[in-house]
Amino acid sequence: MNDPLEDLKAMRERMADLLAQTKRTVLEAQEPAEPSPWRPSSDTFEVDDGLVVTLEIPGIDRSDVSLEVEGGRMTVRGERTAPPGLDADRIARQECVYGPFVRVFDLPTDIDSSRITAEQRNGVLMIRLPRIERGAGPRIQIKVK
Repeated sequence: MNDPLEDLKAMRERMADLLAQTKRTVLEAQEPAEPSPWRPSSDTFEVDDGLVVTLEIPGIDRSDVSLEVEGGRMTVRGERTAPPGLDADRIARQECVYGPFVRVFDLPTDIDSSRITAEQRNGVLMIRLPRIERGAGPRIQIKVK
């Protein structure tokens, strides 16, 4: 006879294992330590060789965007300013948010940070995060003593 409590315990352990595996392979967004008046929307896509993160940043020049990776975290910073010749302090009606933004993402452990690339086109920043290439590697014979 099956014990329902044992079944629940086994199911909980399997779920915990799945969650731990997911955290190693999926990008996690974090709240930045510094506050910012707005944060661009982002999506993360799985592709054959890794992940692609997109951020919606219309109206922001690529020279006003920076991307850095340190300690397993990717930080994207930027700033949206009022259009040239207009003063953001003199807005009569506002729907757009101006000012700096910061987005922080915890990178999965299998991302090759030396090969990350980014491009901005049509108001979308696309960041490619390739996974570490895992080859067979050389075969090493180990002597047992």
